[in-house]
Amino acid sequence: MLGSVVSFANYRLRDMENDEPDIAILREEILGYLKANPSAADSLEGIKSWWLTSVYKKKDSYKVEQVLKQLVAEGLVKKAALVDGTIIYKHGGRDGNSAG
Repeated sequence: MLGSVVSFANYRLRDMENDEPDIAILREEILGYLKANPSAADSLEGIKSWWLTSVYKKKDSYKVEQVLKQLVAEGLVKKAALVDGTIIYKHGGRDGNSAG
């Protein structure tokens, strides 16, 4: 069991390293959408459906969620829970251009 957990973790690490260009583009698409639509707020699925260009709409939710977590940690995106438990993401109030 532990071997399969370690294998999965190694797979995910390699997967993320191979997808660094995708992650950078996802980041730019999310920040670009928020710059153009500063009052936007949506769930992970809504972000995939509406905020991303067609090429990235089909990306693994895990990758999009990782980008969102990073943006939340940087203060560029805020995460909030609705009454029904749905998690939404919205503009964090900081300027995305300074996040190099």
